[in-house]
Amino acid sequence: MFEGLNASSLFAVSAATMFGLTAHAIKRGIAHVDPQTASVVSIATTLLCFLVFAPFWIDSADWNSSAIPVFAVIGLIQPAISRYFAYEANRRVGPTISATFTAVTPLIAAVIAITFLGESLSLGIAMGTLITVAGILTISWNFQGAGTMLRGALLFALATSTIRALTANMGRYGMTVLPNPLMGALVAFSVSLLVGVSIYIFQKKRLPGGIPKVGIFWCGVAGVISAIAVIFLYSALLYGSVLTVSPILATAPIFTLIFAFLFRVDSPTRRTVFGVVFVVIGVVIVILRPGG
Repeated sequence: MFEGLNASSLFAVSAATMFGLTAHAIKRGIAHVDPQTASVVSIATTLLCFLVFAPFWIDSADWNSSAIPVFAVIGLIQPAISRYFAYEANRRVGPTISATFTAVTPLIAAVIAITFLGESLSLGIAMGTLITVAGILTISWNFQGAGTMLRGALLFALATSTIRALTANMGRYGMTVLPNPLMGALVAFSVSLLVGVSIYIFQKKRLPGGIPKVGIFWCGVAGVISAIAVIFLYSALLYGSVLTVSPILATAPIFTLIFAFLFRVDSPTRRTVFGVVFVVIGVVIVILRPGG
């Protein structure tokens, strides 16, 4: 149990790191293409990564698993729809402000996990989750831009949070039935690409085309990083519960900020440092799970 918990936590932190880095790549991408095009290109790139490694990780018997429909349903809503919502929120108010609302994902995920998966909420996980969310909100909340946030990002970001929370629980269930992260990701992203392209054609009456090379490059980079993040995410759900993985995964905005400092596109403030300390404390509590 202790080894599984360590593996789950390590994979969850790695996934959060990669998702945090993806935000910078996609921010560069949507400077040259619209969010919907960016979503299709990045999903296609992610799927291509899975297809390259599929022969080494997937057994033919995996296709007969009862978990395949579960991952297919995940693909119907994530990442095609959730990623578009996230990109749209990012475009309207920026990654940091939109993260204010998506920070509630662990709370939504916890409710679903307890209700439908029968997971037990210990005092340690509850405290750690609340402290982690508080830390993210401390960093993300922009008091001066509160009106803008409510108008521009509320619906998109909250929709993203709900979808991510729901699919995290579905992914956990899928991993218990089919313990193959690449297989689950391959099925989900195959369906999601079909959904994304269909929505694109329906709205724009054409296939994606005429995309600037620089836009393709950065959306492609985001897709590759996202592929790594998704494998880490499903691996985390394979070894740990949603209640443990979700609050750790929610620290992705912290890594977005860290990379912003490293890339010298932002500088830390006292509030940022204070929020990071809160997040670290919260994640440590979740990992150690004091109080059962």
